[in-house]
Amino acid sequence: MTFKNYYDILGISHTATQEEIKQAYRKLSVKLHPDKNNGDTFLEEMFKNINEAYEVLSDFQKREKYTQKLLSVNNSLQQPLKHNDYSSTSNRKNENVRNMFDLIDVYFDSQKITLNKRIILLNAQNIPKPRYLTVSKVIGTMIIMFIIYWLFEPIDINEPQQNNSSYEWVTTQQSPIYSKPDNKSAIIGNVPKGAEFNSLRETNYFIQVSFINENGKETEGYILKRNIKQN
Repeated sequence: MTFKNYYDILGISHTATQEEIKQAYRKLSVKLHPDKNNGDTFLEEMFKNINEAYEVLSDFQKREKYTQKLLSVNNSLQQPLKHNDYSSTSNRKNENVRNMFDLIDVYFDSQKITLNKRIILLNAQNIPKPRYLTVSKVIGTMIIMFIIYWLFEPIDINEPQQNNSSYEWVTTQQSPIYSKPDNKSAIIGNVPKGAEFNSLRETNYFIQVSFINENGKETEGYILKRNIKQN
């Protein structure tokens, strides 16, 4: 079992006050709470670690005992070791040296694990939270799309719209008559300024009229509204 550095886990110094310990714990517990991490096993483990650290460091007696143990580990790293002492001392001293080496290995392992976990935790905190689709977002999007469609709905001049009322019209200038309500369609006749017509149908831009063509036959066609006015 590795020796955990609770001070590093909470991101505080060894001289931190109880208020600083409490603030560090609250800050991390909010970020690492299981309700916000969608079942991430690593973040769940970190949440357990900060609770374990806070349980020890928030209790005066537990903290004092733990700090003494932590200091003993740090002090053991600063004691010089001679190769002759390890090879020529008694069994008891050899055992103490072995234990000290084991303690050093455990310390280094715990430091590496803690450092790696803190790096991963910092990276995870910088990842933007996923945005979930909600009913309000869907409704809001549909309303915006409807408004845009209503404002910019295209006008199809090729679809004549039935108008049940009949109007008398007179041309304001010489005007071509088209075969369809489209100025790119074939011109099937021309009428002079002042020609009068009864409208058959209306579109947004055209009036459908009946007129006599060059062959003397009654024919239906379309005149641009801009070329005629109500009589």
